[in-house]
Amino acid sequence: MPASCQQTWKSKFARCHLLQSGATAVSEGGFITKGKADVKSALSSRVLQVPGTLLLGLVATFLTSMQPSASALAQTAVGTPPPPTDAPKAEFAFEFQVTLSPPVVLGDTALGHRQYIPIRGGKIAGPKLTGEVLSGGWDYQLGLPDGCSVLSADYFIRAQDGTVIHVLDEGMSCPNEQQRAFYKPRFEAPKGPHEWLTRGTFVASVALERGEKPATGNGPAPLTGIRLKFYQLK
Repeated sequence: MPASCQQTWKSKFARCHLLQSGATAVSEGGFITKGKADVKSALSSRVLQVPGTLLLGLVATFLTSMQPSASALAQTAVGTPPPPTDAPKAEFAFEFQVTLSPPVVLGDTALGHRQYIPIRGGKIAGPKLTGEVLSGGWDYQLGLPDGCSVLSADYFIRAQDGTVIHVLDEGMSCPNEQQRAFYKPRFEAPKGPHEWLTRGTFVASVALERGEKPATGNGPAPLTGIRLKFYQLK
């Protein structure tokens, strides 16, 4: 706000607005003149006086423009599904194909069955990002008594231009539920062309890749990798 506008708000709000916009000067008796120069002259001679009713009208108009759908929301019952145009849309952004090492099992703890899986690396491809998954990250897993697992993967990726980005994926997997597993990823990118990852909201679907089943035993085939499809919510 200009220095000339840093006065008592209630009496100077409309005057400052007129100075900045060059609008018609208004007095209690009606319209006086037009143009910034004339308005400044009117103000300096204290000719311009804005009635309180006009000032309140300006404020009400401003607040209404900031909340164009307030009346519509007031008439909508809580819990009513929004129209399709207001619902978030998921746009496919890129995919990670991550290779994994065998799990390191800690065993049962006071919280559950704990293990972690080292991340060996991987590749990234998609319309919005290409690059590679760096080795050295971990996929932490905590098995709960009800059969569900709390998942938390912490690792780094390198974009095609060489930028290194931190990734933290969190989620829960319950094998008895008839639903797909999803991660809630968060990205931490340096300021620059990849900062949109930090600011965006994403969800990632999870698909497991397994090797050949052991010739002996009834256990599942070993987990060799995962594929994550990332969608940006808009």
